[in-house]
Amino acid sequence: MPNHNTVVSVNGLHKSFHHNPVLKGVDLQIAARELTVLIGPSGCGKSTFLRCLNGLELLDEGRITIGEITLERAHKSAAPGKDFHAKTRALRTQVGMVFQSFNLFPHLTVLENVTIAPKVVKGADEALTKKKALDLLNKVGLSTHAHHYPSQLSGGQQQRAAIARAL
Repeated sequence: MPNHNTVVSVNGLHKSFHHNPVLKGVDLQIAARELTVLIGPSGCGKSTFLRCLNGLELLDEGRITIGEITLERAHKSAAPGKDFHAKTRALRTQVGMVFQSFNLFPHLTVLENVTIAPKVVKGADEALTKKKALDLLNKVGLSTHAHHYPSQLSGGQQQRAAIARAL
């Protein structure tokens, strides 16, 4: 059961694809400032779990609470609640994810890749967003590459740009 220090709570999470169960009743509690690592062989459900956490996959059954936002589904056959999609959007403002392929927009500069979500999703102030993005790029060692395009970066630099974007 989550306590006041719990920032991520997952209870009874189930997810399947075409009758192939991938997640079967996953429970997880993560406290504030706690480091948690997901490890396992390829195909065991790590990415599916993370995609459920940020609403990229619709959970079949279970409850996910991150901060004050709870996504819940009683059963796969039950339609998501009327506020499910609004909660999913709110959840995405709280959860960052770095994909294996980085998924940087090739037509945007590194700086634009880092600032697009706060501006478009959160409606954040452009000047403040740019300042925060430049600070993040500095922290990941990419401040001198802010106006480069992803194709002009090495693989490691692209990964750091994706990390800055997730933060």
